[in-house]
Amino acid sequence: MGDQGAGGYLIFMRTTQINPMQVFRSLLPNAPLFMRSFWLVLIIFGILFGSFVSRVFSVYQRTDMNPQWHQAQWITTGSDSAVAYYRRNFVLDYLPTKAYIQIAAPDSFKLYINGQFIQETTRASTAVYGIFDIANYLQAGQNIIAIRVERKTIPGSANLLANLQWLDPTDMERTLVTDELWRASAQTQRQNDGTLEWYENSYDEITWHYSQLLATKEYLPIQSLHPWATPELITLFPRGSWISDGFSETAGTSYVREFNLGDLGRGDIKSAWLGVACTTPYTLIINGVRSPMMEATAQKMTTHNIGNFLAAGKNTIAIDTSNVNGSGRIAISAIVKTSDQFFDLSADENWRVRTFGGTWLPATMMGKLNSYSYTDSQTGFIFRTPVIQLTELHLPGGLLVRQMIAALPWIISSSLVALCILIYGFSGVHRLSIAVIKIGMLPWLLADLLLCIALILPFDITITEIHIFNLPVLFAISSIALILFFLIMAEFERGRISH
Repeated sequence: MGDQGAGGYLIFMRTTQINPMQVFRSLLPNAPLFMRSFWLVLIIFGILFGSFVSRVFSVYQRTDMNPQWHQAQWITTGSDSAVAYYRRNFVLDYLPTKAYIQIAAPDSFKLYINGQFIQETTRASTAVYGIFDIANYLQAGQNIIAIRVERKTIPGSANLLANLQWLDPTDMERTLVTDELWRASAQTQRQNDGTLEWYENSYDEITWHYSQLLATKEYLPIQSLHPWATPELITLFPRGSWISDGFSETAGTSYVREFNLGDLGRGDIKSAWLGVACTTPYTLIINGVRSPMMEATAQKMTTHNIGNFLAAGKNTIAIDTSNVNGSGRIAISAIVKTSDQFFDLSADENWRVRTFGGTWLPATMMGKLNSYSYTDSQTGFIFRTPVIQLTELHLPGGLLVRQMIAALPWIISSSLVALCILIYGFSGVHRLSIAVIKIGMLPWLLADLLLCIALILPFDITITEIHIFNLPVLFAISSIALILFFLIMAEFERGRISH
């Protein structure tokens, strides 16, 4: 029996030859089921692993905003023109402290306030949505909202939906919405010998008709370029103070703010916004991930969503300024909202500053945001505080990328074991390869394990990346899976040799 076992083992060793063509043919659709099952296992494993990582290791999961339109209604010019012009005249007895307008139109629009171009927004085949901070563009007395809508990609009329909201001196919210009082025209021309544009305040709109309410409900889905931007953001921003390095004459200055979010669970961060207005070019560094150089914008606060770059526990926001034109000042607004906490990280005495080659010191306070009003030389508008300008933050990699890199040893080891199983499965021992593939390989074991964890986690929000995403835990999972696999392999080998 022993000689037979030894002989069988030698025969097994001689037949463990890998046929590359056989491995290649296993990828083809007409390959036998037991051959294609291995690749199916790897695909399922990859999908489950990706789903597991995205659900477990992210403390921020963006929830897109549903705009509140109040009594706003879709309006139209009454024609099928793909281009439409809309104007609304209203009077204010005061300067509002906060004001924003929400607009939806298919599928491109330009916004003007009191003759000043605010922004053009476009998204193909949808009713594109935008929210804009316009407090600095309003004035006591007559005000004009002018909007040009162009339907570029889908046939139909150029309709409009808008809602303007502001705070009066008693902090009561006031609203102006699209209705039949808006003026509308399918075409326009300059006035005053060609020097007066249709969006300027002194333009005579007497020849324009009143707008009409859209008879049928607008069918295009409303999509936002910045789904994370809510009216609450415009209400809260800008905030903080102007700070500086004390106007030292150095080549560069670094500002830093460290904060601890505690033991957060999956999706616990509800909102995370960072806005910067700076008199010199600057670079953002969030938890060690550096952005490209950004332009100096003292009148506009460039505002980003930073939720994807935050983690449970300690976090760091750093800003490096170039000081190309001498030392300058910077205003920083930052808020992180979790399930039960509110972190105001805006510029104050908690920010530290360090000049090139120096030591960390408390930042020099330069006064409130309205301490440095700015008059635009071209338009004459007075910017009392920086205007919120929404921008997507494109960094080389977020928290998820860094988490995946940290787990590379585990992923590589699992892949190598799977490769060994593939080689062993196509070793020429036909009966054994079918049994191994059918009974279960390492990817099956890991996929089942990850699937169970992914199904259990939604019911336990106390489990966080701190508890799970660390190499000792992943190594333990891999070790258990390897032991189970080799026990199965040893049992099959024992049964094969005995026969």
